[in-house]
Amino acid sequence: MSILTPGIYRLIRDVENPHPDRRSTNLSDWRNRVRWPAGKLFAVCPAFQSDIALELSSVSNYSTVRLLFRTDGKPIDRLSKDLPRVQALAEAMTEVAIDSPYLVLLHNERVLGGVGSAGDVLDTLFAAGKLSLDDVRAALLHCGREDAREHSTSGETA
Repeated sequence: MSILTPGIYRLIRDVENPHPDRRSTNLSDWRNRVRWPAGKLFAVCPAFQSDIALELSSVSNYSTVRLLFRTDGKPIDRLSKDLPRVQALAEAMTEVAIDSPYLVLLHNERVLGGVGSAGDVLDTLFAAGKLSLDDVRAALLHCGREDAREHSTSGETA
């Protein structure tokens, strides 16, 4: 298995899920999908209260579903079916450079467990006079148009 360290990763190719749960209609649980599309972002972070485990989670749709794996590549007994999923994903992932405001915030929240939210950052910039309410409103309008366009052209989300 490719070695994953804490960070943000992107799939460089489509990956077939070795253990999709075809019974489930809950596609917000990304583990149930038959295929994970190229370009999908994942976060790898230290597992809560563990020195030997990491968590792999999907970035989109505020997913809280995580796959746990040990840093030495061995399966975690109660989650042994997760290891083939982690292995399949790890082989198709490349670490993403943290080079945009979105990725800085995502890395802070998901990987470092930071306490500052996007709202906190915006409030700090606003208080410092670096950002106006009109800037925020314009960005929200732009995001709304981009989201609408993405959902109308994409057959799959999450």
